[in-house]
Amino acid sequence: MPDFFAQTYKSHPAGKWSNVYRFGAATLAEAQADMVDVLEDLELPLLHSAVTLDAIRISSVAPGDDVFAIIPLGVAGTSSDSGDLLPFWNCARVDMSVIGGGRPSRKWWKGFLTESLVTAMEITSGAVGLLNTQFNAAIFTANDLGHAFHDPDGQDWDVAVAQATVAMRQMHRKRRRTPAP
Repeated sequence: MPDFFAQTYKSHPAGKWSNVYRFGAATLAEAQADMVDVLEDLELPLLHSAVTLDAIRISSVAPGDDVFAIIPLGVAGTSSDSGDLLPFWNCARVDMSVIGGGRPSRKWWKGFLTESLVTAMEITSGAVGLLNTQFNAAIFTANDLGHAFHDPDGQDWDVAVAQATVAMRQMHRKRRRTPAP
């Protein structure tokens, strides 16, 4: 079964970022029909209402293949927490164990942590539970649809476990252009 990437684009007045997921599907149309809903269901409850899920881009992983689809969404996050967002370098780390053992896949989750969800750099148990619930539901739903999430080595994700300590991850910076001499 061919591999596909899904890149979810998010924005906030403080910046833009994306997360990338890898999964199997027979065709682009099948990947688009099934996985857009899975990814929306995963991400929206984990995004603050000030964060927008702008679009999802699904593309083939095959070298030289330029097949892709962009699904515009423009939907605000549905997290029930309305506190002030922490700066985006403060994020939640979610580790996905892989079937057969080996290095876990990892997601750095931005746009969710607020001052009320973090105390002394520890994420509240309710927020950790929500991260676990959302990621595991997406893993199980994708498996049921026959589109298992997996790592670049082809190992399918098994179980997601969110870490309770706030992780620090710098947003990517724009590259400076070298001025012409």
